Amino acid sequence: MRSFLEINGFFVFFIIFLFWGCNNSNQDIIKKEKSFEQTNDIKEPLLGKINNWEISLNDFKKRLVRIDSYGKIEGFDINDFQARKDMLSQLVTVEILYQIGIEKGVDKLEDVISLTGKTKRTAIIDEVMVSLEKEVSIDEIVAFYENNKDLIGMPLLEAKENIRNVLCGEKLNNEIAKVILDFKKRNNVEINDYLLKD
Repeated sequence: MRSFLEINGFFVFFIIFLFWGCNNSNQDIIKKEKSFEQTNDIKEPLLGKINNWEISLNDFKKRLVRIDSYGKIEGFDINDFQARKDMLSQLVTVEILYQIGIEKGVDKLEDVISLTGKTKRTAIIDEVMVSLEKEVSIDEIVAFYENNKDLIGMPLLEAKENIRNVLCGEKLNNEIAKVILDFKKRNNVEINDYLLKD
């Protein structure tokens, strides 16, 4: 199984491990594994609800504080409304991809079924991401190079793999957008990101 890191970079994994903790000291927030290890008895204002998964405004703020405690991250300010919206969007994307994996029975695959906790969750998302990948042709690489030759500033042979990665990423993002849109049409999804203005 290919690593999710190889498919879509660092940021979503950053969400998974920092937003939800990456060691035993965070077990108090993952005691119950109901979808994204959240309970459905939250009484506070809800930022997001995806079927039986919910995240409250207060819970989101606590996780932002945890992220900030790891040190300042270039380009990310927890006090910025747009940055918080982007973070919530990433979080929702990860949850939807996980639920898509459950819909497709990925959790029943031979190399996934024996896994547990966050390892299993990550493996399920991995499989979904791999299934969404599209090939990039040499013609697409050449066309991209010709259209951006001045910006690239190196021969095609040297730039080819970087261009391939860029185009793969674009195609993957497009496929993710499609499956998320389809999922939202078929499921109960509610996002209240306006609450992040406070």
